[in-house]
Amino acid sequence: MDNIYLINTPIGELEIHSDTNFLYLLQFINKKKKNKIIPSSRPSPIAQKTSKQINEYFHGIRKSFNIPLFLKVPPFYKKVLMEVSNIKYGQTASYKVLLKMLAIKKP
Repeated sequence: MDNIYLINTPIGELEIHSDTNFLYLLQFINKKKKNKIIPSSRPSPIAQKTSKQINEYFHGIRKSFNIPLFLKVPPFYKKVLMEVSNIKYGQTASYKVLLKMLAIKKP
């Protein structure tokens, strides 16, 4: 079941899509689309956990997340996202560094 939950953050309003086991979409709310979003009457446990961890992050309490994700993406895209998730809190990585992490040679 698709559970939709909306949260406010210091950088904008987020839309959380989840079911009872996984988070499968977290995105900024498109202002044009906002009136068409029908949030669930109660957030799923995963949506609650996601909201809590995002709030902890913005209050400086949390530096990493442990939300179960369902990534319905091609294998390469999943590999890229997994590498990006390994970048430590407070660090950045250029596309060049990311390519090295993925062991991809520049064309």
